[in-house]
Amino acid sequence: MQPLRPYLAASIALLALAALAAPAAAQVRRYQPSTPTVSPYLNLTRQNNSGLPNYYGLVRPQLNQQAFNQRQLRFEASQARSLSQLRTDVQTSLTPTGKGAGFMTVDRAGPYLNTGGYFPPVQNAGRR
Repeated sequence: MQPLRPYLAASIALLALAALAAPAAAQVRRYQPSTPTVSPYLNLTRQNNSGLPNYYGLVRPQLNQQAFNQRQLRFEASQARSLSQLRTDVQTSLTPTGKGAGFMTVDRAGPYLNTGGYFPPVQNAGRR
C-alpha cells in the first residue's frame, strides 16, 4: 500500500488545482478597421491586359460596394433605434394588471391531476 501514496497525493493535488482554477476570460476583441487598410487605387497598377481599364473593372466596383455597405449599416442602425423606441413606447403604455399570470393553475395543493377547483362542476340535465 506504500507505493500508492505518492500517486494518491498527486491526484488529490491535481483535483484541488482543477477545482480552484479560475475560468478563462474571453479573448479581447481585435481591431477591425472600418475602411480597408489598402487603397483600392493600387489596383490601377495591375497589368491584367483586359479590355476594360482597371478603374472601371476593379476600383469603381469596390468603391461602390463600400458606399453601399456604409448605407446599409446606417439603415440597419436606424431600424434598430426605431425598434427599440417602439418597444419602450409599448412597454410604458401598457398598464400592469396586478395579478400573476398562469395556465391551469390550481389554488391549493392537492393530489396529482386534481382539477376539481379549476373546472366548474358538471350539471346533470335531468331525466326526460
